[in-house]
Amino acid sequence: MMPGFQARKSFQLTAVICLWLISPVKADVLLGVNGERLVGTILEETADSVVFQSEIGGRVTVLRSRIRELQRTPATQGAQTNAFQAGQPAASMSGLWQPPGVGKDGFDWLQLKSDEWLKGHLDYVQDKKVQFESDKLENLTLDFKDVRRLYSAKPMFIKFDQLEQVFGTVIVSNDVVEVIGPVAPVKSTFGRAKPTLV
Repeated sequence: MMPGFQARKSFQLTAVICLWLISPVKADVLLGVNGERLVGTILEETADSVVFQSEIGGRVTVLRSRIRELQRTPATQGAQTNAFQAGQPAASMSGLWQPPGVGKDGFDWLQLKSDEWLKGHLDYVQDKKVQFESDKLENLTLDFKDVRRLYSAKPMFIKFDQLEQVFGTVIVSNDVVEVIGPVAPVKSTFGRAKPTLV
């Protein structure tokens, strides 16, 4: 081979790798019939199922009968902004979309900072960890810092350092924890710092 040919091929390969590395990240969204929302990448599709690489749940295979909608994000939309993009469906705008069952279906719900929504049963929040049994992903232990929002379906006990224990339905949204009493419409608001929920 000629030295110039090798140099040109080496340069072309380096250019392709650099373009691949700086290209926008692609994120697909899988909306389940149960209301769960997974963010990640569609790896494979068949007539009966979809293999999906979820940011939090890893590789999962979901039957088509369990999928309400697949939202494919073109690579050109990969750059995340808070601004509304023309032609983008409102349901895909992560900050605004919420599963229709939240607060109405008897399940606990979590929204992760990856914008994934999980439906299931909240076991506890303690020592900055969340133990959650997801409808689709089974038992998960998550860092509390990775949870953007949390909705408990039933009243539970919550304790903060240096404060009395409180009983009620819990809503965590960003940096605020709200506890709504089950007997009277009593609503208490706390900072998010280190709660214990059981």
